[in-house]
Amino acid sequence: MIYVANAVPEGSTGTLNLVRQGLDMRVENLPIKIQGIDGKASGLANIRTVDGLEEIDITLRGLAAGQKFDVCASNGKTSNKIMTVKANPGGAVPEALAFASFFDNYDRVMLVPTGQQPR
Repeated sequence: MIYVANAVPEGSTGTLNLVRQGLDMRVENLPIKIQGIDGKASGLANIRTVDGLEEIDITLRGLAAGQKFDVCASNGKTSNKIMTVKANPGGAVPEALAFASFFDNYDRVMLVPTGQQPR
């Protein structure tokens, strides 16, 4: 998108279909808690409210190339797997998306090797 100041004159219908899509909605960036993985793995989860659910967009790096991992949402007492991801040959997951009811149920995102339970 490119912004051009004063491209649409005031009072014009040129802005008729523009809305504040996503604005004023809850958005949080959470570090991903890495468990059961040696090395310097790290990740970030961008979580945003979208039409009654939350979009969970994660990025990861420093993982073993080609290995599968479970991404879990947790509230400290219970954890639920929200997706499984596979690291690319460079040991990264550039982007992975899931949709869940996150904010009402969880407060953290965790990563564990597939088959392990988060603690």
